[in-house]
Order: sequence, then structure tokens, then C-alpha cells
Amino acid sequence: MKTENTMAMVLAAAVGALCSYCAQLVVPLAVLVAVMLADYITGMAKAWSAGELCSRTGVKGIVKKVGYLMVVGAAGAADWLIRYGLAQAGIEVQFSFLIAAMVIIWLIVNELISILE
Repeated sequence: MKTENTMAMVLAAAVGALCSYCAQLVVPLAVLVAVMLADYITGMAKAWSAGELCSRTGVKGIVKKVGYLMVVGAAGAADWLIRYGLAQAGIEVQFSFLIAAMVIIWLIVNELISILE
């Protein structure tokens, strides 16, 4: 079996497990990714029309957007830790991924503002 196939299978399994566990966040995450792509494309178009297109700036934008996704992951982990801690204290909560959802909505609004600029 080729290494690429193995890596693709592992990545597909990880994404599938993540989607299964975080089913409530699939749609907001899809919207966030779409808005991030739109922001990146409009930023590149603006730089191209102004004659300021620079690959270094483009890479900075990609790194920033990957950082956004890492913040969403950290918020999801915080949600899980809060629910786990409350469950250990005998307190059951009805929400799941509340902090992550708020972070995603904040990032979507931030990206939309960036597109409008």
C-alpha cells in the first residue's frame, strides 16, 4: 500500500470521527470555511488590482486562518472539559459546544467584516 493512500485513509477516518463527535458544529464550520475562502479570494483580488500581490502576505493570511481553526478546536476542547468537570461534580448541562459555537460565530462575523472592507 502506498504511503499517500495510507495517509488519505487515516485523514478520512479522523475527519469522519470528528464529524461524528462534533455533529452540531459541522454546518457552522462549513460556513466559517466558506467565508474564510471568500475573504482570502477577495483579499488576493484586491491586492492584485492594486498591484501589491505578494506571496508572503498570502501565506500570512493562510497561517492566520489556520490559527482561527485552531482557536475553534481549543474552544471545543474547553467545552468538553467544562462538561466533563461539571459531570464529575454531578451537574448535568444540556448544551454541547456552546463556547465553540460562539467562537465560530464571532470568527464568521469578523471574516464578513474583512470581506466588506
